[in-house]
Amino acid sequence: MKYIVGAYVTSPCLYSWNEKLEKEFYEGIKSLKQVRGLEHPFWGSLHPFDEKWFLNNLSAEWDIVLSCIPGTMNRMADDKHFGLASNSKPGRQNALNFMCEAQKSVEKINSHLNRQAVIAIQIVSAPNRNAVGVSVSGKAFCESLEELCAWDWQGAALIVEHCDAFLGGQEPEKGFLTLKEEIDALHKVRKKHINMDLGIVINWGRSAIECRSEKGPINHIKEAKKANLLKAIMFSGCTDKESPYGIWKDTHMPPPQEFNNEFYAQFSLMTAEQIHNCLQIGDINNLEYFGIKVMALPEPVSMERRIGLNRDTLHLLDKVMEKL
Repeated sequence: MKYIVGAYVTSPCLYSWNEKLEKEFYEGIKSLKQVRGLEHPFWGSLHPFDEKWFLNNLSAEWDIVLSCIPGTMNRMADDKHFGLASNSKPGRQNALNFMCEAQKSVEKINSHLNRQAVIAIQIVSAPNRNAVGVSVSGKAFCESLEELCAWDWQGAALIVEHCDAFLGGQEPEKGFLTLKEEIDALHKVRKKHINMDLGIVINWGRSAIECRSEKGPINHIKEAKKANLLKAIMFSGCTDKESPYGIWKDTHMPPPQEFNNEFYAQFSLMTAEQIHNCLQIGDINNLEYFGIKVMALPEPVSMERRIGLNRDTLHLLDKVMEKL
């Protein structure tokens, strides 16, 4: 099996540019035979430092999933009303303008690789409902989705990545729409755009954070599958204990030590058993993709650990697949 890997969160150049280090990192990722392709961050541009370098260092065989969360979070830091589910007209329009740039990036990647390399665009129902003065709704999100469906995405699926919703009594990491609101919006839009590939991706850690339980991902996968919208599952973990990754934080925690993995994260709740249960319920034969996204903490982190965490997490996923 081959998997989509959100390798960027393990990169030594997540926040600052060093071409030599990034080259070494990419070569390490390319050496992992299970990599189908990358979940690549869209920051508002194709690459935050060197777009030409990025394109020239893509593997010709890789499939790409473009994630709009990084750029969305950056924009929200400057404008709390920014988002596709915002009831603020300027906030929603700014999010649509942002997505227009994402569409251009899809075209750039496909043109460079001379094929339909971008298989999906992961979008989110921002902004944070818990922010003071912010108003969001499924109706606004539905209107945004309808507009996006009218654009040419060159065959890529438009997939909503469910992030933790705002629930009373707990501080959210993202605080976006509930899964039910996202499902309802997608159902309404799909009736009008029957030829558009629409769906939902469940991120293990984000669903566990929302529900404060390992049952969260299972329940969300069941809900999305029942709605006939489950398209993908990405595995990044979290914990309920003190650790470098924080308590119930969206820090893409690797799995714990299993199958003699050299690189792992103590106290991670995302065990092989949890991954197995999710993939079994999710029905991998009907998923468009699934994979991993794990971060290396605490800094400073050696290159060996950055590559090793991806290698060992993929190894764990292989072991899980053997039992399915």
